[in-house]
Amino acid sequence: MFACKNSIIELVYFENSIQNQQFTNLNFWISGFALRSSNSIEGIKMNLQNTNLQMSDIIIQSVQDKEGKTIPISKILLINNSLPNLQVFFIEYLNNFLLKKYESVSEESDWKISNFQINSILTEEKDKQLIQLGFNSSENLVYSDKNGIKFSFRKSDSNFPVINSFNIESIKETIDLVQFFEN
Repeated sequence: MFACKNSIIELVYFENSIQNQQFTNLNFWISGFALRSSNSIEGIKMNLQNTNLQMSDIIIQSVQDKEGKTIPISKILLINNSLPNLQVFFIEYLNNFLLKKYESVSEESDWKISNFQINSILTEEKDKQLIQLGFNSSENLVYSDKNGIKFSFRKSDSNFPVINSFNIESIKETIDLVQFFEN
């Protein structure tokens, strides 16, 4: 995990058996993003019930402590149809330890997530769903969350979304993580 002033970047490795064959040459794959709200996961799910979004059941994420006991750490709600093959989910921490740790490390960070770009077709339905999920939109179709992270869509012939740039910045520099990990 990499704490930034306005969010967390979590790098994980997993085999993606459903990954589109034309993108198998990628070394680095951004598979989705998590959203955090001050509302409970149950409240978010209830608020989204009257939309056309497909949602998962609420998932409890757990870890094992050093004694081997399973400790629940968060609740997750997957939004299944907003961006095909790109996971969008809400997360709610179940204890204050992770949240306080994230907040304290974030305050000390020199970095913030600036923006990212999704190489995918933006339809009216996707636009409506992103607004329903709580994103703000500008006239030039740049979306942002409450932490100031911006993202946009680059015209594409594919329905398979690829995040082709993901910029973090400090006072001194900007780094595109996609380019960084691909090199």
